Amino acid sequence: MEEKVETNVKKPRGKALSITALVLGIIALVLCWIPIIPWMIAVAAIVFGILGLVKEKNPMGIAGIVMGTIGLILIPIMLLVLGVGIMTFNAVGEAVYDATYAMETQEVRMFNMQWESYANRTQTSGQIQALINAVNAHNSRSDRRIELRGDVIAGGGRQNYRADGLDSNMRYNVTLEHGREGFVERINVRADS
Repeated sequence: MEEKVETNVKKPRGKALSITALVLGIIALVLCWIPIIPWMIAVAAIVFGILGLVKEKNPMGIAGIVMGTIGLILIPIMLLVLGVGIMTFNAVGEAVYDATYAMETQEVRMFNMQWESYANRTQTSGQIQALINAVNAHNSRSDRRIELRGDVIAGGGRQNYRADGLDSNMRYNVTLEHGREGFVERINVRADS
């Protein structure tokens, strides 16, 4: 005689959809600052969470739905914050550039001012000697060297410039040459004819 044994073994509920929803919800939250991809992940978390609730009757699906929904809410907020941050960074960068440019322009003006007083008018031999002394003094204390050129100028390079044949009865024209940055780089001295 065969006996029928009744077993009340419950079939274990599946958790795959609910766990997938939870994991996707967490990933959506972690990646909420990246455009496009987290949107898809958050929507997938919500879909898997609903399927987990309906098919598996597993409350872990609720966690996936909640995480996906929070992700959908946080994504535009984070993108807005990121956009504002980038715009602020760009604005600060432009302000720093403008301030640096203004300081450099002022530095160029201040640097050139001392040399422009020698240019655009004829100079005596004593004034040319004062110019040579000023250039030598400047070159000895500054990395931004000035080159002197002319028929009456000797020396240069590692040596100081000196007057070579200045005539006290002559007048001299002084012209300035500016470099790419606007600083005076070369001073030309020519006898006035």
